[in-house]
Amino acid sequence: MIRRSQVIAVLIFCVISAVAAAFYAAGIRHADKGGKRYEVSVEIDYGGRLPFRKAEVVLPEGGSVLTALQSVADVGTHRAGGYVFVVSVDGVEGVRGENAWYYTIDGENPEELAYSKVIAAPAHIKWSYQKDVCSGRVDNENEVSAGKEEGK
Repeated sequence: MIRRSQVIAVLIFCVISAVAAAFYAAGIRHADKGGKRYEVSVEIDYGGRLPFRKAEVVLPEGGSVLTALQSVADVGTHRAGGYVFVVSVDGVEGVRGENAWYYTIDGENPEELAYSKVIAAPAHIKWSYQKDVCSGRVDNENEVSAGKEEGK
């Protein structure tokens, strides 16, 4: 009786192992066909609200700065028209006109929103929670545009 249950257990183990090996091999082949992959380091400076964080991720070809951030943190976004803005990272929320989330790639400001900035090489991305310097400019541009419309 014990011998029969042992044989069944070994048989089940062998079948499960074979299936797992097949899925693993298929996953490797699929990943190899997926194109280039880039090693990316992601740093997050929470402006003193949480401890500084650094993580390493591998992004597939076509991965964005936003995708890299989402792979290491809980990210809140806001859609406005055709744009997507990062509004919170790990619960640290931006406050319009006060603090906001900004990023750099290899120390440079790419002047493009994170959702549309595609990573095309290994990179170092640093996210910082800092003084909001953009909302005022956008608000002023909207006021000027509205004033021009009224003056017509």
